[in-house]
Amino acid sequence: MTFRRLVVLAGIALLAGSVAAHAAESKHMVGVGLETAFLDVDGLPDALEFNGFSVFGKWGITKNWGILISYRDMEDNEDLLFGEKDSYNQIGVYGVYMWRADKKVRPHIKFGASRVDLDVEVPGFPTTSDDDTAFSIGGGMEAGSQRVAFFADYDFCTVSLLGADSDIGDLTLGVAFKF
Repeated sequence: MTFRRLVVLAGIALLAGSVAAHAAESKHMVGVGLETAFLDVDGLPDALEFNGFSVFGKWGITKNWGILISYRDMEDNEDLLFGEKDSYNQIGVYGVYMWRADKKVRPHIKFGASRVDLDVEVPGFPTTSDDDTAFSIGGGMEAGSQRVAFFADYDFCTVSLLGADSDIGDLTLGVAFKF
């Protein structure tokens, strides 16, 4: 047996052992969700409502701690001007603490950073864009089996977009597949 084959077989054995150990606890997940968000801009009388989708993944580091990464693609539900279309993308990276006292319902808190990229399109004018990165905090829960779970999550951040402070509150409702 060559050294290279021995290393490959050892790597396969370690990977299989790691998968078996993680399968018992299901600390990792990927999921998809529907989003509703409110963007409260200083200087506007009402908050803007956005809807869209998200994809997210969580990698468990320990039994309770993990890293959550999410991507959101959102569009405005209402027009401020004639035919205006607002949209934003948001990428977030969070540290997550999950309580695992109950196998069916698992609440969590999270804190991290969000990167928001806003686009405002008004017919007949060039598209206006701005982006910002800000601290984000939130929480939620997952409920279900150790393999498939309902996922609900809320987070909040304050960003500076187009010269104004904007508060963004995002609500995610989705399905998480655990492994």
